[in-house]
Amino acid sequence: MELWLAALVFIIAAAGAVALLCYSRKKQKKRRLIVGACVLGAVLLILAAYIALTFLFLDKVS
Repeated sequence: MELWLAALVFIIAAAGAVALLCYSRKKQKKRRLIVGACVLGAVLLILAAYIALTFLFLDKVS
């Protein structure tokens, strides 16, 4: 995956996480709120690690 694509996916996932959490909180659905926060948090953590490791790898290569 290219770095710009990973950053775009990160931004979209972050926006989706915020929207889902706000929607779940508004509807008072705690189970969805907890599951959504866990899943989207894991996805954001993975994408952030990928982006950070890519920067480290590019720095080592050059």
